Amino acid sequence: MDEANTNVDEKKTIVDEENSEAGEISEPRKVVKGERRKKSSMRAICCQLSAGASATTFSFSLGNALGWSSPALPKLDAQFSEESKSWISSVLTLGAAFACFYSGFLMDKLGRRFTMLLQVVPLLLSWMMLTFGRSFIVLLLGRFILGMAGGAICMVVPVYLNEISLPEIRGKMGTLFQLSITFGILHIYLVGKHASLSVLSGTSMIFPILALVTMYFLPESPNFLVSKGKFYDAEKSLKWYLKSENVDLELEDLAEFTNERNLSLMSTLKSKTGRRATMIILALMFFQQFSGINVAIFFSVDLFKAAKTDISEYDATIVMGATQWLATLLSNSIVDFTGRRLLMLISLSGMTLTQVALAVYFTCPSENSVHWLPLFSVCMYIISFSFGAGPLPWSMLGELLPPNAKGPISSLAVISNWMMAFIVTVSFSSMKSTLGNAFPFWFYAAICCVGVAVTFVFLPETKGKTLSEIQDALGEYKMNRVV
Repeated sequence: MDEANTNVDEKKTIVDEENSEAGEISEPRKVVKGERRKKSSMRAICCQLSAGASATTFSFSLGNALGWSSPALPKLDAQFSEESKSWISSVLTLGAAFACFYSGFLMDKLGRRFTMLLQVVPLLLSWMMLTFGRSFIVLLLGRFILGMAGGAICMVVPVYLNEISLPEIRGKMGTLFQLSITFGILHIYLVGKHASLSVLSGTSMIFPILALVTMYFLPESPNFLVSKGKFYDAEKSLKWYLKSENVDLELEDLAEFTNERNLSLMSTLKSKTGRRATMIILALMFFQQFSGINVAIFFSVDLFKAAKTDISEYDATIVMGATQWLATLLSNSIVDFTGRRLLMLISLSGMTLTQVALAVYFTCPSENSVHWLPLFSVCMYIISFSFGAGPLPWSMLGELLPPNAKGPISSLAVISNWMMAFIVTVSFSSMKSTLGNAFPFWFYAAICCVGVAVTFVFLPETKGKTLSEIQDALGEYKMNRVV
């Protein structure tokens, strides 16, 4: 360690000596950095994308976990009541919320890479329980453990992808994370059409093993290594991810960046802008979950069966999953060219209309001859969600908060998101059985409609604005005038 620190100190001394030469400060450094980046950029991008693909194998497993209940619940024995099935499905979100309390600590103490590798254990254990277990307790515990792994994956994988990526591909890396989740959902829908419950769960054990094999050989995030004072290891990591022998500038930037201390949750809430940003973010998370998205993902087979669609409920679910994957694939480019506020308004409005269409369909089932309407409405709902209410709350989490306040608010937002997902999914079956098939969709439509009003009044536009301009906008009283 002393030798490593000495090497870094020597490098910093050389940089200081270069900076002391009048007239030769900025331009030579810019040229050297630009030339090095230009020569190694394609190799670096390919290297980082391959590392990202390996890391997102974990998020693919998360997609399997999210989509499992839709094809699996109809295959469970008749001994399970609707309420029991609802708990088996939704307890995953409770496990994910629980994992958020310790996942941040693990990735800051053990590292991003090692924390991801640790998730192989609960992933394999939970899939084994779901493969061989048939009692309510075993299935419930298996889903809870699976949720714990999923919650940790949601926290650590995006951080790792962000820290190993060049700025020009950071957005694509974020899309890769979302795409892998939706692809995992689509995969489990495809397998679930014909496979038994044991095969459905058993095949999902392949992907954690694949992630273990590929991630094992990758270096740790350089940001984490610098934060622990391991400058020599950080230098090696940067050289691997950037495919360059000259990483002095990047190492210095990381050292400076990691010196900034995070604010506590209470410190963030003491400021006017911090409170407003937190309220907006939590509101976005609320509308995301109470739009009913996880009802569509978790219970799609039962939903289409009740709707008596023109095609089988499993085929309709596969069409929905494919629509979600394609919409996620296209959404990133749209977000880059369109304002966040406008997209959120269009998204929530679209979800309101499609939920109303479903509610009307289920209100008068005997009079319906348009059996194509439920599948069409759900697909349009998924498209609306994927272009706005799905990705934007997470991207605006990074835009509305200053860097030193993201830690506590991010944790609060993720925990709240999973807890709200649990409430929505566990209450769906009871609402449906007590108040009728149409009521949940009237309820979700009303929530989305309120979301349109809240977005119009309070959500600031962040597209094309600097962090300081966004903070100034948050300090203004009339939020809807931010354009």
